[in-house]
Amino acid sequence: MDHHRISRRALLVGGSALGVALSTGQAGAGELSAWSDLFHLDPTDSEMVTSRQLNGFSDVYFTIQQIADAPGTLVNFDEYAIRLSNPTVDGDTIFKMFWSHFPEFIEPALASVSPYPDGDNDFFEGKGPGLGSILIFKIETPFGFGHELAAVMVTRTPGTTWTFSTITVDSGDGGAHPVSGNRQFGFRVLPDGTGELFIRAVDRTNLNTAELFITSEEDVLDGAHALWVAMQQRVSDFFQQVANTEIVAPTRIVKSWSEVQKAVDNGEL
Repeated sequence: MDHHRISRRALLVGGSALGVALSTGQAGAGELSAWSDLFHLDPTDSEMVTSRQLNGFSDVYFTIQQIADAPGTLVNFDEYAIRLSNPTVDGDTIFKMFWSHFPEFIEPALASVSPYPDGDNDFFEGKGPGLGSILIFKIETPFGFGHELAAVMVTRTPGTTWTFSTITVDSGDGGAHPVSGNRQFGFRVLPDGTGELFIRAVDRTNLNTAELFITSEEDVLDGAHALWVAMQQRVSDFFQQVANTEIVAPTRIVKSWSEVQKAVDNGEL
């Protein structure tokens, strides 16, 4: 029995203990269009091998987990935002503060993050999110029963954003990520001039038959929700030093894969 998989259920308990609401929002299929860019983002392994080489990263085994290839029946669409009013610094500085302090925004009771391999230190040495760099999330359990190792890769960095795509690495370093998809982080300016930091994603559960005897797809998504809600709060607290911050109520939509396929067929996603 793999203790990594047991921890997903324990992570859910940890999120509840922190006062995190784990309810699932509902929405019509047409509303999924806001996530079309992330749903259709499909970076290739060969593309990212080249990016790693250009950025001087070492050769490592990885496979990008595409949404369409995942076995899961559930697909998550979410967004967590923090509005910044009357900032004392400009947008570029806000974005740099966001990525350069990224490891600090992870609630330590839930998880930690480290470079993989040791040379992928962009987030830890102030260089910025380099294309092809890999981070390993170590998701802790509240009772010390083990942890979940989950790897992600920086696959896009346009403007004041970066996107993590979930990947499979060597089994000793976590193996397959429990979801397949893309999560974007960034800074934008709203039409009224207010700045907004955001975290948004599309991901599909990625559990095999044996794993489903230990945990559930709902538990995996709820545990991830707890992690991002906690990050939203920590980001808001941190940026109070340069702006008035306001947490936007999270948007979270969970659809079945068949519903998502129907939305794609109807041109709604």
